Amino acid sequence: MELANILARAYMSYWYGGLYVVIEGYRRLKLRDMAIDKLLLSRNTMLLKKFRDGVFHYQPQYFDNRFMNLITQGKGVVQWVSSLHREFDRLFAAHSAMLTPKG
Repeated sequence: MELANILARAYMSYWYGGLYVVIEGYRRLKLRDMAIDKLLLSRNTMLLKKFRDGVFHYQPQYFDNRFMNLITQGKGVVQWVSSLHREFDRLFAAHSAMLTPKG
């Protein structure tokens, strides 16, 4: 595997794993947003949680099922992750704008 592929997988894994951490915070804070809540109904959410566990905890096997299941059992994972990321960005940008002093 060439270096560019290895780096791409590493960055993607960190992004996907970190996105689940954002989901945990969203839920813990009991935030509500129709677009995000709809995306979180996907089975991909549970698969992403397991993927995150695989990323942030030592795995003796490189191709652990926690990584592979998101890819093999998830539905439209790349588009779903991108959409979820965009919706969180929108939500947090709106929240940040409310906190920014005017004038």
